[in-house]
Amino acid sequence: SEEIVKNVDDFIYLSTGIGLGGGIFSAGKLFRGGDGYAGEVGHMTIDPDGEPCMCGKRGCWETLVGSRVAVQNYRAQTGQELSFEELAGLFRADDPLSTAIFQKMALALGIGIGNLVNIFNPRCIVVGGTLELVADKLLPVVRDTFAKYSLYQPQQGMRVIPSALG
Repeated sequence: SEEIVKNVDDFIYLSTGIGLGGGIFSAGKLFRGGDGYAGEVGHMTIDPDGEPCMCGKRGCWETLVGSRVAVQNYRAQTGQELSFEELAGLFRADDPLSTAIFQKMALALGIGIGNLVNIFNPRCIVVGGTLELVADKLLPVVRDTFAKYSLYQPQQGMRVIPSALG
């Protein structure tokens, strides 16, 4: 059952791909921040001892989530170069290695979403971009994880759904 965000003024859109970006909508308006950099959620630190990020910091959320990360992790473990679409196909076919890669990604996505829920108290988080290819298999783990890492009150009625618009 596809859910669509209608008449929701407080939500966060996450776009996955090479990196991880976001748009924070509050009272129906895009929140831009003081200098227009609000929404750079991919650079929220999740693991201070983690991988180096393209921004020059370590352990940013986007070093754990997205198509580039999945492909790099598969290559590091197998030596094989696959496209994200091919890797997603393996995950859909329950390949154990790709499943482990995507499960780890789902945990990181859920932890980050838990942080966003605690900070912004959105009604909904919409996940778009490349992870839409595997959203049906990934989002149940994401939902379970964010519930563990967010406060009880703000998570009530909060939904994590795939983008209906791509």
